[in-house]
Amino acid sequence: MTITETLIASALTMTITGAILSLVVPAEGTFQAQPEVADMEQRLRVAVDALTKDLVMSSEVLPYRTGPVNPDPAGSFFDDRITIVLTPPLETLPVSRTYYLRSADATLMRYDGVVTDLPVVDHVVKLAFEHIGYPSTRRVGVTLRVEAASASLRGPAGALFTRAGTSTTAQRYVPDREVHFDVAPRNIDARP
Repeated sequence: MTITETLIASALTMTITGAILSLVVPAEGTFQAQPEVADMEQRLRVAVDALTKDLVMSSEVLPYRTGPVNPDPAGSFFDDRITIVLTPPLETLPVSRTYYLRSADATLMRYDGVVTDLPVVDHVVKLAFEHIGYPSTRRVGVTLRVEAASASLRGPAGALFTRAGTSTTAQRYVPDREVHFDVAPRNIDARP
């Protein structure tokens, strides 16, 4: 084998290896983004399940926070928080739960109506409630938007991203996910 043949074989090997690697590198960004997409879907499922479960069983829905800790004035109206009053069948005192977005760290929170505020889901960038038929709410529309936990998977703020990140390639973009759903509470008294 001559040196010319060796050089040609090496050049062909390098060209084929380079072509294969050019196909693998973009796929690497996609593989890194997929676990975050699954995590975002799971966070949406948890938030939707918690809100739906409480809204369906509610006996009253209020567009403000109630309870002894940081209550809003009675009769006020907010579209970013909701208090759900539940009347358990075997208890005489109703139980309330207030859902709201703590924007400082983008966390969906639940206040138990007494003392405790607990996180439900993190990286929530939008939470909005629409009270259909207020003041005797017959249906509640909920809009919920979550973002990628890692800033390296978010691009510039805009239509796809509420909060900007550091990603510079489209293969590593994981856009915010937004869902809207309506819930009709079952236990609200039917009023004309």
